[in-house]
Amino acid sequence: MTDPFTLVLVGCGKAKHEGRMAAKNKYSSNYFTLKREYAETTGDSWIIVSAEYGLLHPIERIDDYYTTVSGMTDEERQKWAEGVSTSFTRVLGMICDKLDYVQIHLLLGKDYREPVVDAITSIQLHADVKIIDPFEGTSGIDEQMSVLKEATR
Repeated sequence: MTDPFTLVLVGCGKAKHEGRMAAKNKYSSNYFTLKREYAETTGDSWIIVSAEYGLLHPIERIDDYYTTVSGMTDEERQKWAEGVSTSFTRVLGMICDKLDYVQIHLLLGKDYREPVVDAITSIQLHADVKIIDPFEGTSGIDEQMSVLKEATR
């Protein structure tokens, strides 16, 4: 079997650098930096899941924003989740049309994870898709950061 194509989905971060810049450089926390390192060393490609923008390519330039999923009303959160799910369905469909085996690593919190998993489970794919959650069994950011540090050694 051929090695799988690995796509890593990375949740955005609250701490940000000011000004317009590439999304991969926008988030300033150590936690995001570790997720980025994991994505760049483990994945063939990676996508940032943002509360403001939905799915972002790492080099896509973005402006300052302060939107959080937890700060959204139920209606706003539902609309955001539908947009993320629709966008991810499109991305995954393009990838799976060309490949036989895809691994998706989720470096996402619960609010970010649900629309992505819903998209994966709701569409008919032409590839074998495996979801990998490196944070499974962890309880909090400290444990997650330890997992990321270990994985990127």
